[in-house]
Amino acid sequence: MSGIKTKYRRLEVTWHDSSGKTGWARPNVGYPEKTPLTCQTIGYLLRRNKSIVSLAQSIDEQGKVNDVMTIPRQCVIRVRRLVERENRRKHVRH
Repeated sequence: MSGIKTKYRRLEVTWHDSSGKTGWARPNVGYPEKTPLTCQTIGYLLRRNKSIVSLAQSIDEQGKVNDVMTIPRQCVIRVRRLVERENRRKHVRH
């Protein structure tokens, strides 16, 4: 977070997303049963309650957020807090 201080915790959320297929087909023919997709989203926790988990993917120095993802709690598999360790930080060259 190089210089930007924030009150928001960084989380990694693993969750199930729905999947589907488009196009005409006969029921039960051409539409195999699919399992939900497993996804991971990393962001700043904005809201977490019994219904949803909302994360912002970006935050600026004024505290404004962008790219908010709201995930229904029924879809959440795991929530993990991400902690940055100063002594292990590696700088990436651009």
